[in-house]
Amino acid sequence: IKVGVAGRLLAGPNGVVGAATLPVRVVMVRNGDEVLYSKLFPVNVNIAPGAAAADWDLVAPDLVVTGDKSRGNFIIYVGFDESKKK
Repeated sequence: IKVGVAGRLLAGPNGVVGAATLPVRVVMVRNGDEVLYSKLFPVNVNIAPGAAAADWDLVAPDLVVTGDKSRGNFIIYVGFDESKKK
């Protein structure tokens, strides 16, 4: 399957523009706790001078789910990764 997500980056109260990298993580679990897939995608976004926001999108193309539904319930989570780089 392909998981797609889109969003909008706002300049914020100080109106700062420029480039930003968003750490978007896609995770798939089976039966609530078995992690089958977890991948961090750096999404590059640029708010142009004079603009208040910029749209972004991401498609995670390499997520694979077997066709056998008897193997459990699958949940896909998409969110921003809060971990710090080491």
